[in-house]
Amino acid sequence: MDANSLGLLAVAAAKGGHILYATSIIRSMLKSGYLPHVKAWSAVVSRLAASGDEGPAEAIKLFRSIAGRVRRFADPTVVKDSRPDTAAYNAVLNACANRGDSRKFLQLFSEMPEFGCEPDVLTYNIMIKLCARADRKDLLVFVLERIIEKGIPVCMTTLQSLVAAYVGFGDLETAEKMVQAMRKGRTDLCKILRDSVMDDSTPNESDIFGELLPNSIGSRNSEPRELPKLFAPNTRMYTTLMKGYMRAGRISDTVRMLEAMRHQEDRTSHPDHVTYTTVISAFVRAGLMDRAREVLAEMAR
Repeated sequence: MDANSLGLLAVAAAKGGHILYATSIIRSMLKSGYLPHVKAWSAVVSRLAASGDEGPAEAIKLFRSIAGRVRRFADPTVVKDSRPDTAAYNAVLNACANRGDSRKFLQLFSEMPEFGCEPDVLTYNIMIKLCARADRKDLLVFVLERIIEKGIPVCMTTLQSLVAAYVGFGDLETAEKMVQAMRKGRTDLCKILRDSVMDDSTPNESDIFGELLPNSIGSRNSEPRELPKLFAPNTRMYTTLMKGYMRAGRISDTVRMLEAMRHQEDRTSHPDHVTYTTVISAFVRAGLMDRAREVLAEMAR
């Protein structure tokens, strides 16, 4: 079998959930002198990064192994199909974020220009996860501002990730303010988030996060960035906030959110199966089985 065939086999194995088999194919290719196509090996790195146990650590090792092999070639055109791209870096950065390894994240992030890779919106969405894992709630707003500053199109996933991060910190008040501002059609989310999370633990220039988010240095002297366009909350964002209410035992707020979602004009904000399951779970946890059955019946209707 040639390199293309083995690469396709590795991708198919990874997509089928056979991560160890896919990894062994890529490693055997390297031992045999083959360099797999970046789409093949990055797909395996991506699956390893998202798997449990030692998966993220193995993802970093595999990335390092292939990037090191690519660097040995003086003529970059010889290995142009195997060179890491932004998607490959996002896969390994996700592994770092899942491990909470900010130092390794910075090291790999700083290497991206070497291969002509530019961070995209997914890169910064992963950085939101890293900030959450590192317990740096104060930096979340600066990830959003960095995206805007670099002219990268803001996407709904970024805003959903921010809401999920604040909910994960148990800061439902800030998550609520963010959702309410979006409902009102406001673009000053960065100002709202800065005002909500006043914290003295901003990074300095020698801090890892100061290098990742240079815009956070001396931030009190800068004006908050504005969103380039309006974003309205969607079902996923509302449901994330509802899950926060449920974990906090705020049953009435969970139900109130369901009612509000039912009456939204925008169908992308209507309750879905995850929303209903969240409400049912909240009632079950509170021992309110009759109300849980009512919601289940409505869900079926």
